[in-house]
Amino acid sequence: MMPLKLALTISLFAVLSACAGAPPPGAPPAAPRERPTTATANPALSAEEVSMRFLRLIEGLRSRGDITVERVQKTMGVTLQWNTGGLFHLQDLEGDWFYVLSMAFSEAGQKAKIALDFVNRMNRSADMSSICNPDFARYQAALKKMGYQETPLRDKSGQLTYITYSKGDILIGLVPQLKISREGKTYPACVRRIGL
Repeated sequence: MMPLKLALTISLFAVLSACAGAPPPGAPPAAPRERPTTATANPALSAEEVSMRFLRLIEGLRSRGDITVERVQKTMGVTLQWNTGGLFHLQDLEGDWFYVLSMAFSEAGQKAKIALDFVNRMNRSADMSSICNPDFARYQAALKKMGYQETPLRDKSGQLTYITYSKGDILIGLVPQLKISREGKTYPACVRRIGL
């Protein structure tokens, strides 16, 4: 059994490294235009609450330039902390689950990348049923209602691996958790990661 602190550190490193435009390990992050406020007590958010706030954040964006630390903190209702590679906030959910909200900054133009990941500290491919609210269909409906165009990406075997949603200069990437129906077909049930 991996110690909690080590598991969180490994997961956070993986999340921040996965953000497009994140600097290589060991490199100092590019300085954003504004710094987050001093750390304060953050509210305990459920998986549904943090997901709906993330969707509200997306809904309020007109372009990539609108993604700022100030806007993220205000909309999400949490204070982000500095870490190698960018900014983050993580919080435990039920069972062995926690979420990580992370931001990284590209060197060119200081454009921000932001992601929301749901991570299981014991098993990275654990079933998400206990925290699957909103489910994939609700995310999909919300993004389409906002005017985003959906493009599913599949591996060589035809299995869905990733979905992009695009509008203007905003490109959203969504990693679903797949389940198998009674008919033996795979379908996206939950959202493991959403980022832009």
